Amino acid sequence: MALRRRLRKLGTRRPGGFIRVIFETKVTEDRYFAQFCKRGSPLKIEKTEMPIVSMLGMLAQEAETHDQIAQIVSGWDQGYDVLWYVCDCDFKDKRDEVAKRKKLTNLLKVAAKSNANIRIAISNHSFEAWLLLHFEAFSCSLSQDDLEERLAKHMGKPYSKTEFDVDPLKDKVREAVKRARKLTPTSDKIPPNPGTTVWALVEGLIGK
Repeated sequence: MALRRRLRKLGTRRPGGFIRVIFETKVTEDRYFAQFCKRGSPLKIEKTEMPIVSMLGMLAQEAETHDQIAQIVSGWDQGYDVLWYVCDCDFKDKRDEVAKRKKLTNLLKVAAKSNANIRIAISNHSFEAWLLLHFEAFSCSLSQDDLEERLAKHMGKPYSKTEFDVDPLKDKVREAVKRARKLTPTSDKIPPNPGTTVWALVEGLIGK
């Protein structure tokens, strides 16, 4: 009950719906999504919205059945049209993979019961997979080093998470959406490696 009251408090309704994108404090995601924040845009970016992220995680842990999830979500006045949680599948080891897959699966259950108010955009295994799809199509699993090396080649300079330059990607967003959809046609499951469902979020921002 306390968790639900905290969710309702955070979701105080504001006039005029908007889209909120939340993720861990990462410069790359922040700069990437900032390109869509044009004047009058409904998009709101939250780099550090850990209370909401933590509570989504708590929902995923405590709500083991669809009925429990539906009951919790139905009592949450979100205050925005859509909440997108952007995350990765960067598993450290097999034990970490099992734990994270369970959490992500339950988060997807929460999203499924939210009448599209909560959406989860997952990249497997990292957001850099989504970035690379702006430049090329690929279907084999790539390590983080491989992803960054290929990005560096396309961008003509070393890839840096902390000094990420979004400009070379801006005119390639629709191609990235097309390529990502081929890898991961549906956005309601954990994508394979490689795969990403960020396309569903971006497609909603730019239109089909």
